[in-house]
Amino acid sequence: MYKGVFITLEGGEGAGKSTQLRLVGEALRERGHDVLITREPGGSPGAEDLRQLLLFGNNPLSLRAEILAHFAARYDHVDRVILLRSKQGRLSCVIGLPIPHWPIRAMAVRRGRRVFWP
Repeated sequence: MYKGVFITLEGGEGAGKSTQLRLVGEALRERGHDVLITREPGGSPGAEDLRQLLLFGNNPLSLRAEILAHFAARYDHVDRVILLRSKQGRLSCVIGLPIPHWPIRAMAVRRGRRVFWP
């Protein structure tokens, strides 16, 4: 059974997600909650490795490979961090993209392309 709370913030670059999440985390901690603030892509060791590849890799990936790497990072993060904390009744606050199709659209737009995913 899952007893924890999962909070996400979404928004464009420079929208203030990090600032707002820090403030939310501080307020919840002041009320005695055990809060983890994490991010996507990233948040678990494997997902952090994928983040490095996605953001700083020397060899760009194809659009589909980039999309799959984002999803791989997300699932590793969820499986190894978010669900575990939720089962323990703990809070997880994530700076990330809660809508699954958002990364696909964002990557396609950034590359000036339309994407049709079978």
